[in-house]
Amino acid sequence: TFAPGTDAGKTFTVIFAFIGIAYFGMVAGLVGTQVVHAIQFIAKCCCHRKQKNYKLNGKKTLYWTILILCVYIFIIGIGCYGIGWGMGDGMYFSLITFTTIGLGDYAPEFDSTRGAMFKFFGYFGFGLGCMVGLSLLTTVLAGVQEALEDYHEKMVAKMKAESGDTSVDEPKKRKPKGILGVLGGGAINMN
Repeated sequence: TFAPGTDAGKTFTVIFAFIGIAYFGMVAGLVGTQVVHAIQFIAKCCCHRKQKNYKLNGKKTLYWTILILCVYIFIIGIGCYGIGWGMGDGMYFSLITFTTIGLGDYAPEFDSTRGAMFKFFGYFGFGLGCMVGLSLLTTVLAGVQEALEDYHEKMVAKMKAESGDTSVDEPKKRKPKGILGVLGGGAINMN
């Protein structure tokens, strides 16, 4: 295993984990933003080529991101045939990995008879694939969160109007909250 054996090693690991988690959150947010820009570009090229200055916003971006996430997980499921897993096992593994649950019941194993370069690129590709998948997942979850908040605000306004309440609340500018705000909250603009 990779667990530290000394108290100093454990202390270093805890400190490194705090720094690493913050850095990973920043990088995942940046990757998520770039993934959403790529999805918006692809959607524009596929569906809105003739419209000048078209920008995909809000719920449509969320729908495209959900579609791309599902396709991404499906492709990983197909790719897992190469390591002897079934498609369902590969899709299960990818979703468990992207949600950072990581139960450990499945793990990629790169053939030990292969060279060091093969292993390096295998693990590098696996890490990159996980980063993109995690960024897609957090972007989708942050978009769903924003859509639910929009729905909630509209329902509150509707209930106030029906009850005869004429007080006007100033619209609050939302800030990304929680883990989704750090990882992918700013990627999909619901306006």
